[in-house]
Amino acid sequence: MRNAIVTLVATFLFAGAAHADEQAIRKVLAANIPDARVLSIRKLPYAGLYEVAVQRADGPRIYYTDASAQIILAGANVIESRTGRSLTEGRLRQLTAIDWDKLPFEWAVTTRRGDGRRRIAIFSDPNCPYCRTF
Repeated sequence: MRNAIVTLVATFLFAGAAHADEQAIRKVLAANIPDARVLSIRKLPYAGLYEVAVQRADGPRIYYTDASAQIILAGANVIESRTGRSLTEGRLRQLTAIDWDKLPFEWAVTTRRGDGRRRIAIFSDPNCPYCRTF
């Protein structure tokens, strides 16, 4: 019983600390990058870093920071050394992914070849002079 109470108290303290960290990060980012809208803040499982996904006018960006946002890493590419995989690139792909089922297929010309396993969507505007050139 005592272990359960200690675990419960530790869980609440950790959740409160994480929330306080998130608020501090939001406050510092708002002051330093006013045109950025925070999409998410996630604590990474290593190095005490937080991943901050923001939306800016030129698209989504990923920043990394410590719990108090005293240091902000912009333009960093975090790579997992064991696999060589870029965690930053994977996260940016998640943020920019488009739901296939929400594409406006009622306005589309569609063609099917083979079994239809692979799909591609190409968007073009016939009234756009650059699209017309291509």
